[in-house]
Amino acid sequence: MALHLLLSTPGPDVLGNQQIMRLINCICDRRLILPLISLGVGIEFMRSGVGTFSVIEGTSMCPTLRPNDVVQAKTLYGQSQRGDVVIITDNQNEQAIKRVIGLPGETVTLYRGFVYIHGQRLDEPYLAKCTYTFKSSPENERAIRWRLKANQYFLMGDNRFESCDSRHYGPVERHQINRVVKLPENSPRPGFCRIMLSETAEAIVVKSSHGLARNRLHQNHPTLNAGI
Repeated sequence: MALHLLLSTPGPDVLGNQQIMRLINCICDRRLILPLISLGVGIEFMRSGVGTFSVIEGTSMCPTLRPNDVVQAKTLYGQSQRGDVVIITDNQNEQAIKRVIGLPGETVTLYRGFVYIHGQRLDEPYLAKCTYTFKSSPENERAIRWRLKANQYFLMGDNRFESCDSRHYGPVERHQINRVVKLPENSPRPGFCRIMLSETAEAIVVKSSHGLARNRLHQNHPTLNAGI
């Protein structure tokens, strides 16, 4: 706008004193505004290309991320993937860092210390040994399910015993996910085991490609199944 006004302003010979002062002010404003615009564009370019850097507080993402670790995160424009570590605006309107577990349209089930997606057990190699996932208490906790809507994600911290996440405040909407954290290329990612939940909430080993028959898994306590 200022540039357009300068180009369409009459020459000095037809300007009065007030018009000359107005022109000088416009030039000064232009000299001030353009560097500010350039600075803003540069900052946005850096944020989109390099990302932002944040310092970790708390232990909810241990052992993957520990207090005082510095993480680099970029703005997430598309959809998040399972296993992504993301920075969100949580239910307290604060910035939190969690891992994506369930994707839009999926059913997430917690049962006897394990996570199931559409009834198939999730393998989570980034968790510390002997880590089990419960909503509240391991004592007599029944299967708990969340059915995610089109724009909802189920997030949890890697430190399941210390993290406040979707188990407590429910699924997170897509607009709450702000940035995705850049992890080392060799960072472990989640996968799936050959273990399914039956309609009666029994864990069953599904048939493999070699034609093995199904086997029921008798689960009385999660520590008994640490090797499954």
